[in-house]
Amino acid sequence: MKDFLAKHKRIATQFFWTFASNCYVHNFATGFLYKGKTKFLCAPGLNCYSCPAAVFACPLGSLQSCFGDLGTLAYVAGIILAFSILLGRKICGFFCPFGLLQDLLHKIPGKKFNNRLIPQEASKIKYFILAIFVVAIPAITSLNFMTLPAFCKFICPQGILQGAIPISAVNSQIRASLGIYFWIKICVTLTILVLSVMILRPFCKFLCPLGAIYGLFNRFCLANVKVMEEKCTGCGACVASCEMNCLKINDSECIRCNKCKNACNFHAIN
Repeated sequence: MKDFLAKHKRIATQFFWTFASNCYVHNFATGFLYKGKTKFLCAPGLNCYSCPAAVFACPLGSLQSCFGDLGTLAYVAGIILAFSILLGRKICGFFCPFGLLQDLLHKIPGKKFNNRLIPQEASKIKYFILAIFVVAIPAITSLNFMTLPAFCKFICPQGILQGAIPISAVNSQIRASLGIYFWIKICVTLTILVLSVMILRPFCKFLCPLGAIYGLFNRFCLANVKVMEEKCTGCGACVASCEMNCLKINDSECIRCNKCKNACNFHAIN
């Protein structure tokens, strides 16, 4: 068992954290949300507040909802900043439940599409989503005292999977109130899930605004990748092995999956 866990450290961590942050599974039967003390803390990854089993808040949902309260905004922004400085996009690779789901879907046999065939500029879409749906729309609507969490409302696939579907399944009033935005998000979510079978982590790579925030700190965070220059031969095997299409070590797209380390024949990466 020890050898197995060592070999599969990342996916074991993903499963552990997904369960640890959503451990009130009995709430799925009632549709009630856990509202204990830990719900005032943000999970590091994309984990919906409205999931009946969730014990933490979502960092993106919290950020969008507090633009009308500067004190709360500073608190949430401080938590996200701390995650960014400490771990960067290692959070995407180890502590995000939706990242785990995409990884598992990509293991389904079938035709795979290489990320390297997709223009690198496409990865910038998530920064647009961050600026418009997570910052601009919530900030502007908060001026009228009716903050609109636009990313949660229009895009977030985790909100559909963890929140809307489980709650509506056991609550007839919620089912009766479902409108056009629910079905739009269903279509968005199904598209992302299907693409995840063919493309490794399409949501992380192209759409996730939380990954965009962490990516800004990826090169400078404490959990970055170290290259020992005295051992490196410049062969490029590390970059060639990257399924996230990173152009260099500590790229903003790097999720610390360790494939570059395993591909290095000279043990120059740790």
